[in-house]
Amino acid sequence: MDGGYIEGLNAYSGILASKNASMVGNNNARKYSVIIGVDGGSNSGAYNAFVIGGQNNRFTTAFAGDRSGILGGLNNTITGGGYGGIIMSGNGNVSGGGNYNVIIGGNNHNRSVFGSGIIQAGGSNNDITTTNNIYNVGMFAGTNNLFSQNASQAVILGGDNNKMLGGSSFGGNLGVNQAILGGNHNEISGSASTNGINNAVILGGEYNVIPSGSANTAILASSGSFITSPHQRSAIIGGSALTTTKDDEVVVPNLTISGSAVGEVGVITPTSSTGSMDCSLGNMFTMTLDNGTDVRLEASNIQAGQTINLKLTNNATSAGTISFGSGFEFEGGTPFTATATTSAVDILTFVSFDGTTLQATGLKNFS
Repeated sequence: MDGGYIEGLNAYSGILASKNASMVGNNNARKYSVIIGVDGGSNSGAYNAFVIGGQNNRFTTAFAGDRSGILGGLNNTITGGGYGGIIMSGNGNVSGGGNYNVIIGGNNHNRSVFGSGIIQAGGSNNDITTTNNIYNVGMFAGTNNLFSQNASQAVILGGDNNKMLGGSSFGGNLGVNQAILGGNHNEISGSASTNGINNAVILGGEYNVIPSGSANTAILASSGSFITSPHQRSAIIGGSALTTTKDDEVVVPNLTISGSAVGEVGVITPTSSTGSMDCSLGNMFTMTLDNGTDVRLEASNIQAGQTINLKLTNNATSAGTISFGSGFEFEGGTPFTATATTSAVDILTFVSFDGTTLQATGLKNFS
């Protein structure tokens, strides 16, 4: 031993085959601690803790690493009120203020502070830090990745400069069940006043953002794309600089389908002589006219770029007629008229270029 040092009531503590190692303090702060075979190690203020091998590793401040340990590595530190934490190998890593946290390998100030149930494995310059608690999160490999503020059940796997950022208070939580897998400069973020995002994922790509309030969303292999808050259950796949426009939306730049694309056929049932066509529910509809009376077709939730087909069947008992609401336009300004035969089938097609009006054409009397 060269420079081994024990001071205070260091019950059940020991230094074995070490150089420049020390245990200091009093009030039983060093109970059940041990330093084994280190160079420049300092075991200070640690309960039931150990440093084994390595160089310049340390526990620091009172009750720093209760039931914690450092195995090998260089310049690693456990500091500030942690329970059950461990650093294994690695260089320049810091764990503090957390419970049951693990840092394995890695380099240059991978940090895990003020959280519980945290694991970091490998990587460089990664940071889990907050003024409030972070629970049950993981960061694996990667470089310059960051967790900050109120994250739970979240993971960053690989990648570079990816971030999960919560709010500045417990009123602004990041949310739970988040993941960033690979990619570069991607971000899932909460806000200071709004609870954040539950069940969100960014997979690959770069400079993508899922902001506060956008739950159950995903960005996959895109660049510079953004889930617009507070859209829910939406996804962006591929492309560049894409944004969502509503809930329950999938945004893609180009779509090639090998096989068939099938849309659900909605049924319009006239009520009080009005047929209501909600354009947000689909692109194909059927409607049967009432017995010997007129049905007025009204459209709602029209979307620019939408094409809708309507199969119109006349009444089987007595032929009815159809009229149209103000949002419909026809060639020459003359509205379509249904085939005046019982059970006759006509097909109408509606196209919208502005999200307000529907330009219509019709074909008659299919049999």
